[in-house]
Amino acid sequence: MIGPFKTKHTAENVISYTQTKFFHFLVGLAKVTQESRRKIYVSVPMQDFMQPWNDEKLYKKYKLTASEITVIESMVRPMERSDE
Repeated sequence: MIGPFKTKHTAENVISYTQTKFFHFLVGLAKVTQESRRKIYVSVPMQDFMQPWNDEKLYKKYKLTASEITVIESMVRPMERSDE
């Protein structure tokens, strides 16, 4: 469970983060079953949810190299965004 949030804006920004390949890649490193227990999110960094997130912003923020980005992009299939 994620939340509760004080504003709809914050909740939408959290959703934007959870829909990124970056987020799914980090969750996938710890997740070996379909269960989503709290411990699998330990390696997922919190963000400033005053803004929406996308992979390009996250790659830049964490200074990922082209080869690191290639690994993430090749291992995580794209999600349909809720804002589409």
